Amino acid sequence: MTSLISEDPVNSKTLSVTKSVCPVCLSVVPATVVEESGKVFLEKSCKEHGEFRALVWSDSAMYSAYENMFPQDQKTPMVNDCPLDCGLCASHEEGTCVAIVEVTSRCNLSCEVCFANTAGATGSVDPSLGSIADEFATIIKNGGSNRPVQLSGGEPTVRSDLSSIVKMGREMGLRHIEVNTNGLLLGARPGLAKELAEAGVSAIYLQFDGFDDKIYLTMRKRSLISLKLKAIENCRKNNLAVVLVPTIVKGLNDDQLGEIIHFAMREPVVKGVNFQPATFLGRFPSDLRNTTERMTIPDVIKAIEAQTGGEIQSSDFFPIPSLHSSCSAVTLVLAGEEGLVPLPRLVDVMEVTGRMENLHCTITKAIPRLWDVSNERDTFDRLRRYLSRIGLEIDGADSKKILTISMMAFQDCWTLDCDRLQKCRVHVVRPNGRLIPFCSYYLTSVDGKRLYGPSQEEPVAEGTDEEARIRKSVSERYTELAVSNGASSCCGGSGASQGDCCSSKAAVKLTSPSSCQP
Repeated sequence: MTSLISEDPVNSKTLSVTKSVCPVCLSVVPATVVEESGKVFLEKSCKEHGEFRALVWSDSAMYSAYENMFPQDQKTPMVNDCPLDCGLCASHEEGTCVAIVEVTSRCNLSCEVCFANTAGATGSVDPSLGSIADEFATIIKNGGSNRPVQLSGGEPTVRSDLSSIVKMGREMGLRHIEVNTNGLLLGARPGLAKELAEAGVSAIYLQFDGFDDKIYLTMRKRSLISLKLKAIENCRKNNLAVVLVPTIVKGLNDDQLGEIIHFAMREPVVKGVNFQPATFLGRFPSDLRNTTERMTIPDVIKAIEAQTGGEIQSSDFFPIPSLHSSCSAVTLVLAGEEGLVPLPRLVDVMEVTGRMENLHCTITKAIPRLWDVSNERDTFDRLRRYLSRIGLEIDGADSKKILTISMMAFQDCWTLDCDRLQKCRVHVVRPNGRLIPFCSYYLTSVDGKRLYGPSQEEPVAEGTDEEARIRKSVSERYTELAVSNGASSCCGGSGASQGDCCSSKAAVKLTSPSSCQP
């Protein structure tokens, strides 16, 4: 095999030594993060399958700047090989910021690009309400009710009892529940947005890859833009916040970023855009996969600067402080009288984060407040008042719109860096009580083999007798109500009519002594 390691060893600089996985067999292998020709690569070698090299960041200067912006604690000693003992293991350094709950493996699309690798509206059995109640209880026990929860799948809206799941989570104490959706049913069924809003959904996390149907035909195998826009319209009519989530593939839709941002600024109900450079997890066509010329965070940032005519610049972005510096970038943009005004031009971001008493909790609690659609003016005033409380002022600024622009670079079998993984704060909740980092849970080899999944799961201890009693009580109560109200989808069916199985106010409410409680 031709060596892929250090194409220019003279000008190659080692930045860190870590562990990763072999893209073929998923065995744990030693890895090195190197800088070369102004870019950052992950290099690794498997005794059986040879050497591998993947682009991590396309701009090494930005990589170093982000790494040093928010210094992170030193790693704890490893007990077992990462990433083979996720759950969270003793070596994981961060708690949950966003918890993902899979409510179905069914889907009404068969996308070419799908990290969960679901395919079509199959007859697979959905998790019961009791099982989902257990997962909600796990979230509250491990991080408190302020943790944003994202209902995912599959396609969550194919469940006829989705609003009941949301109500159940709300009655158990969860304060921010998002639905991760392709938007097909939200666009086709005007009443669904109303139903979800009334159930207590905080935001719709909407797959939105651009405005050209050629993009959707390539990535999603059908024309979708009209349904996407109709879904946003239906959310607007029901005061339901929307976050646009474009998957960005180099050469396919990386020319759409500026148009997406300007659309989001004009659309009152759209509160954020989360760009996701394409990650080779699950299902991804080989003709779109390029491990050394992939889209990375610096590419997205520079494309935004170019496509907004400099209204938003590279210097306006910064890493999300509570995540690993290579995983994300974010900025807040205000709608000013003369155009877009990024918040970092009005206030020193480093000064803001330095004055926060509890950085992680403050950021977690800020999400639902920034995405509040009840009154844009109130959102800006709350931001101004918060900055004033920590001794900072936004001079001369006024805005009726605040847009969060973020990006998240998930890892795959080519780029997995265990140092990054141990700082992950986006966790998939499993029925056995485990919390598994997103990038290890959905990790797949080049031939589609999963590192984690239902077949690899084993039960774990329930905790104290009192915790077990509460979890059992919640599970039994909602399962019994689901059956009595005829919502057979709660127990795995898909054709039953909607049943309000969470209407009683006698729900068991779990609480946590989390320091993030207001």
